[in-house]
Amino acid sequence: MTQPGDSISATINDIAATISVSLQQRFGQFERRNATYCWTINRVGMHKLYGYSKPVGAAEKTDKQALLFDVIGRIHRSSKGYIRAGNSVEFYRCFTDDNRDNVKFLTMYETRFDLEPVALSETWLVLWLKNFYDSPVARYGTELFPKTAPVPLGGLQIDPTKPAYHNKAMYDETRTFKSTDKLLDYVTALLEKGEPKGQVEDYFRKMSIKLKLST
Repeated sequence: MTQPGDSISATINDIAATISVSLQQRFGQFERRNATYCWTINRVGMHKLYGYSKPVGAAEKTDKQALLFDVIGRIHRSSKGYIRAGNSVEFYRCFTDDNRDNVKFLTMYETRFDLEPVALSETWLVLWLKNFYDSPVARYGTELFPKTAPVPLGGLQIDPTKPAYHNKAMYDETRTFKSTDKLLDYVTALLEKGEPKGQVEDYFRKMSIKLKLST
């Protein structure tokens, strides 16, 4: 015979199970309403993506500085490679649920960041971002203003009186790429080898057009 207490207990268990399933379904989802930060991910040759700092059905961290660090870390760790060559991520401080009230304060690129004037005095953020990115020495193997001429990548000695040497095969326009990601990986490798950014970007634009026409 069912006791009244058994019915109440079963009901509570059903409610708890429903809440648990709902939370699992919402895990990893975020919403615009009451979010402290929002951002736009600009991707080369692809549509923009939008993100928010507030989890669906849950509260944000009360420490908004730590919250921002968590957000940047999550974007950086993504397997999608959002912070990469050609992409940029624009961050906004949200004061209301109306995007017209957003204040842009930061743009992040693969190798650098740009702070808006409104955030230049935020020392905690400036220091954190400088630690986040590699220094010029670590990335390029040279100081910003070296006292002696650096050795060119690959050990090649550059004669300033002659045109710079470039391997034409690197910019072969008959080369085929299976996807935009493959093309991005290739041009990123060119940049890492020290190839001129302008020439790499021009090659990327040409090959992106060919890739779109072939798909």
